[in-house]
Amino acid sequence: MRLDSALAEAAIALANVLETLLRPLEAEEQLRRLLADKPDCAPAARDLGLLLQRRDDCDHAEECFRRAIEADPSFVAAYTALETSFRNAGRAKDAEPWYRKALATRSRLPERGLMLRPFNIATTCARK
Repeated sequence: MRLDSALAEAAIALANVLETLLRPLEAEEQLRRLLADKPDCAPAARDLGLLLQRRDDCDHAEECFRRAIEADPSFVAAYTALETSFRNAGRAKDAEPWYRKALATRSRLPERGLMLRPFNIATTCARK
């Protein structure tokens, strides 16, 4: 059975709570299960990327952010997560086009709930 969007939001919220409770492996498992059932869930891919980024798994985090953008090209938070990841890694040249894409995308979209939802970024990716 496919999860509907309300259940997907609940699963993402649970993952965020699990991470807040310092249970990141359970949070990761929750997000991976959701993505296995709903591979086009951009917010779940973005949140998994953020979780992996906090764990210094920057390459896989970048894959998740790109997956989120591919799943929903209008999901601005995925662009900004990717841009922030590049910037924090000292890759400003890689960051700039994604930031511009985020701005261009946002300028042609109405406000959306999950699109600009606050999220906890505490990146640890070392500058390269």
